[in-house]
Amino acid sequence: MRTQLILLACLGFVFSSAPAQLLDTIFVSSDVPEQIPDGPDGIAQSFLPITMNGIVRDVNVMVTIQHPFDQDLRLYVEAPNDDVVRLAFQCGGSGDNYINTCFDDSAEIEICDGDPPFTGCFIPNQPLSEFNGFDMFGTWIFRVTDNYAHDSGTIMSWQIQFVYEGLSAPEEILPSVPTLLEVEPVYPNPFNATASLPFELARTSPVSILITNQLGQRMFLNEQIRSAGRHVLTIDGSKWSSGSYFATVSTNAQRETVRMLLVK
Repeated sequence: MRTQLILLACLGFVFSSAPAQLLDTIFVSSDVPEQIPDGPDGIAQSFLPITMNGIVRDVNVMVTIQHPFDQDLRLYVEAPNDDVVRLAFQCGGSGDNYINTCFDDSAEIEICDGDPPFTGCFIPNQPLSEFNGFDMFGTWIFRVTDNYAHDSGTIMSWQIQFVYEGLSAPEEILPSVPTLLEVEPVYPNPFNATASLPFELARTSPVSILITNQLGQRMFLNEQIRSAGRHVLTIDGSKWSSGSYFATVSTNAQRETVRMLLVK
């Protein structure tokens, strides 16, 4: 009997210490194309919400950008915890475009040593391994700035590939985690002067609502504790210029961003 108990204990240790399963998934942004404002004060941002949990073990990013003078551009990716990695800083001289440009720490050529349109895989200016160990859940942001005037461009597409830790065994079932925050689309969209931003909280929580324009400039900020249930924020854009705006609703655990268009 004692021998059986020892054997069962050993088997239990083996099962509990089995290595986590690594999964590989690609997420593609759906809010592009996004125009890159001309000049150093402009910021183009594209938001990619990830609704899955997983501990990041490797990150690769692929982008396609149309621009007639690549050396103007600075490319960044930001994690949900606000950590930022610089992908490329004024590379490519007077060459045109980034076409299916892959940023991979394990590539052989650094991005600024490559030639436009940088098709293939390149080592980013800063290592994407900075994101290793993070939970990939939340909104990731791809950001491009144009450091000089007279040439404009467009973010045509971008995607992010994660290798991450999933379940320790295929048959294991994790308990579901309730979603704290759900943000619905703004309505009407496009809007002329005012619009409604509905969102729902599963429990009482501090909530931050930030609205920025396409240059990344803050237009509105509200921070307060809100009760569980459905809320509708009225957005007053009567004094704003026509263009794209981004509403980001954040709690301590989640952040969601929706895009809206003001047309006057």
